[in-house]
Amino acid sequence: MSYKLNLEIDYYRQEEASVFLESNIPAEQEKYSQVLLFCNYACRNMYNLGEAGYSLAMALSGVGKGKDFLKEIINYDSPDAPRLVDKKGENGTKRFLATMTYYGSERIANFQLKTKGFGLLARGVGYYSPNSVILLLRYLGNKHIKDEGFLEKLSEASRLCSGAYEDLSPTTEGKITTLIANEVMGLLN
Repeated sequence: MSYKLNLEIDYYRQEEASVFLESNIPAEQEKYSQVLLFCNYACRNMYNLGEAGYSLAMALSGVGKGKDFLKEIINYDSPDAPRLVDKKGENGTKRFLATMTYYGSERIANFQLKTKGFGLLARGVGYYSPNSVILLLRYLGNKHIKDEGFLEKLSEASRLCSGAYEDLSPTTEGKITTLIANEVMGLLN
């Protein structure tokens, strides 16, 4: 059976964004699917940024220092980073739309990412894309803030995604993200 996760990251202004996640995933597979979604989203953005993805990889390696460091990121309020706000009635001027179709029994996923509002030359993607990954990380961390085990796994997933930066390509990305999610969620034999 297949399940779907839809992710919308809307920037209303450069310093204000929302994250909206909806899915039909059963509760027992929710955390795994969210880690898998994060891995896919982070790795696709690193790959799409090319050489500029290295700075995102370095930021994710820092988050990979453990749940305590991740908690600092979740609660960090900086004038230089977008604030996480509730979804508004309208779409943002810059958007990241991701869909992940997840085949639970096989633990594989089909991931698609679209951007809107950047124009033909993708102006601003170098700023908004890495920040959107951190926003997703903060959103998932806030959602599971009382679950220390999940925060540790999300931190580890960040570290492993960072380490995969140089190996990312359209043909390897799906395999790498699934391996990372399986490893951090304890599904590898």
